Amino acid sequence: MGLFTRKQPPVELSVVELAGGAYCAVAGESFYGEAIAKTVPACWSDGDDDRVFRAILVAEPNNEYDTNAVGVWSSFGKLGHLPREEAALYRPLFDEIRSRGYDGGCCEAVMRGGTPDKPNIGIVLRLSRPEICLAELD
Repeated sequence: MGLFTRKQPPVELSVVELAGGAYCAVAGESFYGEAIAKTVPACWSDGDDDRVFRAILVAEPNNEYDTNAVGVWSSFGKLGHLPREEAALYRPLFDEIRSRGYDGGCCEAVMRGGTPDKPNIGIVLRLSRPEICLAELD
């Protein structure tokens, strides 16, 4: 009757650590405010007043809008995706990740905003260029 809801079991993913050292913006955060709000308290500070968390990146080849789509997730849900142009560049990397038996990759990410002068929260991945990530998989 809908009086009780069952908690969904956690999803287990096999991910590989992706190279950092550069930055990549995340798109679509405005659609995922609930998951972003839940992720904020789980962030840690890196000493530069950045709110840092572990982001999971998963290719979405069946995405109805973009077959190159790469979703950006935290343990609290989807937070956004790589911009369309970036996703196309990262496609070979995620094809290789899948061929090695992994579900996706992970990297550090930073939340920006969420302050009175900038109320919206944006996310930036500490993610290197795809060719560097690919070379460092070996």
